[in-house]
Amino acid sequence: MPARRVVLAEDFVLLRAGLVHVLERSGYQVVAQVGDARALLAAAAEYSPDLVVTDVRMPPDGTDDGLRAALELRRTRPGLPVLVLSQYVEQTYATELLQGDPAGLGYLLKDRVSDVADFAAAVDRVAAGGTVIDPAVVTQLLARHRDASPVASLTPREREVLELMAQGRSNAGIARGLYLSEQAVAKHLGTPDFWGRYLTNTVCPGISGNEVALAARYHMGILPIYNDYNCSAVAYYGTGRQYAAEAVAAAQRIGIPRGRVLAIDIEPPGGACPGAGAVDSGFIEGWYDGVNQSGYVPVYYGNGTRGSEFAGAWCAAVAALPNIATGSSLWSFQPSLSGRFDKDTAPGYSPYNPGCAGSMQSWQYVLSAGNSIDVDQDEALSSLALWYP
Repeated sequence: MPARRVVLAEDFVLLRAGLVHVLERSGYQVVAQVGDARALLAAAAEYSPDLVVTDVRMPPDGTDDGLRAALELRRTRPGLPVLVLSQYVEQTYATELLQGDPAGLGYLLKDRVSDVADFAAAVDRVAAGGTVIDPAVVTQLLARHRDASPVASLTPREREVLELMAQGRSNAGIARGLYLSEQAVAKHLGTPDFWGRYLTNTVCPGISGNEVALAARYHMGILPIYNDYNCSAVAYYGTGRQYAAEAVAAAQRIGIPRGRVLAIDIEPPGGACPGAGAVDSGFIEGWYDGVNQSGYVPVYYGNGTRGSEFAGAWCAAVAALPNIATGSSLWSFQPSLSGRFDKDTAPGYSPYNPGCAGSMQSWQYVLSAGNSIDVDQDEALSSLALWYP
């Protein structure tokens, strides 16, 4: 699939260079980079880009020239994905930008650019036709209209979901972005035998020292998950190897001993991860080599259905290198069941398998999508090398 073409408008040269680097690293082609609103309109007319990223305040007037150019582009090319960057929360600009069809629109503070993974994910969502609003902007907009709109009747939990929706999160992203205590989970679902937790701060907080202590106290296993990366960039050996190095470094900082599992989160292709369908055998091999050679056990979270993009990449990898099948574990999120389950009523272990060699050690049988207890539900074989602090 050819790279999506981007026109970038930012008058601060150093920031512009940084944005070009992030966009190109994320698989986009920056066909033009300009420093004022007039040049933005000219470049968009010349190159017909798939996406425009622009600052709000730019020459020639240094006020809202970038925003005006973005609105003009959306008027002349309805549906053109546009991501607007701003130094400060400016409610008037955000409101004006979102008055029409919000599909393919984003408004972010420039501070978000420093979190490369989050920024890249936001760009992907806008490019795919989604809507992304900076959390700080959402908070102010909701506060501004709290007493004069249906927002006033929402519970705090419902408002939290609404804010995550406004940020462009998928159902899965909303579920993962809502943090619940272990006690709340235990009350409604039963005390878990293991707990899947992120290695770093991403869509929700990474594992904390308190959680590690709690797991040790109750002899509860932890399944460490790495997803601090662009979920559309899951192709090539070097990419998998790089993510493995980052995951291993995070595991070592936390104190996870060698011989335990480290899982890579390979999402299905969709609005949040449009490039995930490009996952290939090289990526599988790169993650395996990086994790295995560091003394940990590689795990792959993906769609275990025979014929899926992940299954195809997995089967190609193990056909060429059978040791990957014997030296790592699989974690399938299919089939995904509907209904209410707790620990006592959990289904019999029956994950889908990719149709080739592999050790299917875990199954995510329920993917939460805003349920009252917002956690995914999983089963694992006792042979899965979880971390027991």
